[in-house]
Amino acid sequence: PTPLPSCLPFHVSIPSFPQLHTANVIKHVYENNRYSEPLCSDAYSSFTDNSHNAEIDEATAVLLNEIIPRAARDLPEMLSNHEGPSSSFRITEYVHRRGVNVRFLGALFMSLSHGVSDDSDPVTLNCLALVLVEMFARAIKGDLRRRLRSRMRKKKLPLEEPYRKLVIDYLNLVFGCSDLSNRYWSDHLRALVEQKYKALECTRVITLCRDITITRNKRAAEHRLAQFSKKKKKASGDVRSMLGMDKYLSSLCELKRAVYTLFADESNGAYALISRVQAMMGFRFTAKAQTSISEKLMEESQPISRTDLDQIGERIKHMNIVLSVEGYLLMTKGFQMRAADPASSITYFSMAIKKFEQDLNSNTYSKVTLRNCARCLVALEEEECHLRNAKISFDTLRVNRAFEYFIRALECDPTDPVTLFQYAFFLGQCEKLDMAEEYYLQVLELDPRFVEALHAYGALLQERCEFEWAEKFFERIMQLKRIDRSKRRRSVLSYNSKYTRR
Repeated sequence: PTPLPSCLPFHVSIPSFPQLHTANVIKHVYENNRYSEPLCSDAYSSFTDNSHNAEIDEATAVLLNEIIPRAARDLPEMLSNHEGPSSSFRITEYVHRRGVNVRFLGALFMSLSHGVSDDSDPVTLNCLALVLVEMFARAIKGDLRRRLRSRMRKKKLPLEEPYRKLVIDYLNLVFGCSDLSNRYWSDHLRALVEQKYKALECTRVITLCRDITITRNKRAAEHRLAQFSKKKKKASGDVRSMLGMDKYLSSLCELKRAVYTLFADESNGAYALISRVQAMMGFRFTAKAQTSISEKLMEESQPISRTDLDQIGERIKHMNIVLSVEGYLLMTKGFQMRAADPASSITYFSMAIKKFEQDLNSNTYSKVTLRNCARCLVALEEEECHLRNAKISFDTLRVNRAFEYFIRALECDPTDPVTLFQYAFFLGQCEKLDMAEEYYLQVLELDPRFVEALHAYGALLQERCEFEWAEKFFERIMQLKRIDRSKRRRSVLSYNSKYTRR
């Protein structure tokens, strides 16, 4: 694959960063986003002349004019296949897979918003809301970290309390329902976001949200009128709750209201934003605060108190291999517990999936992580169906995600026998025996001594009542085991003879 300069600040004169090397800021773009020319990693640096700068400019233009619009067109389809609320979709993994750095989320938002109106598809609106929440969460994270660093320089004390108070006060400033919070959003936070994401136009965000809100209010009024005419008592309670929500939203500044209300499904924009900030910063709320915080955000000027914050914590960026190994250990534990304790195995598989998906956020083309995550998804679906005494369905969103991960792992390395074998086994579980046979044969062509593949393919032939062929594969397995035992015996005898001579 050829790298594209997907992190270069296209809106800033690059020579103003004399020590910026494209080797540190490029992203790899794979087959669907391939760039035709190899790029110099020392362009726009003091290590070489400016002969390669034009190539970087051209590649950046390709990124802005071709790759980002293509990613914007494909995002709604990816989100529509997502399992769970829209706010749980991992937008960073998606943009990294497309070779786009998160610095270009503003360009992605503007490309998504082209042609969007108040009656657009709800999935497209959810895509816009996802990108918007991610941009504001990153701006809030940067501002909070800057304030923490400034406090550390002043205090120079290894105590938690001053920083704990700063975090609580800042979160109340951002998420509180007050005039001070509105001024912060309108003046300071808006400037931070527009500075960080130059392509983003907050005026466009506000205008878009205003048009959508007008349409939603009309539909809500028609719905309330219909409900009131059918069942007055129940409808009156619904009207009171809707009036309370309208009063809360009207108290917010336009930019804050846009971020909070752009989602078109049941996702809560305010809760999605604070959850994303929490994940980025690493602090934790108490269990009680976690359940009530979404309601307090709507009612109080200071929704977060000292007792709500359990600990400030820290978020450490490990090497990718750390998350992958943690996920593998959890996956192994889940497989070990399947027979004895299915409920615990479900917990381990769920934890392993989270670890693998955290790894995929930045390391999107790791074939080992992709195939292990797919195995965990299938095993989790099997265990949950087993607890419900239900037959497993291979048409669920979770299994479709596993299928997607296997395909991506094969795209990374089409000749890896382990990935091919696990995908063939998965196809066999899905009762797609013809496709499974094809991949088993590919595995055995690459590695004729792959015992697990020989056994699985022999079992598939036996299931088809092709007993003569199945017997040949089983005999081959026994032959390989005898050869291995003979080799181990010879190695032991050789070691013993050397030890005796000593």
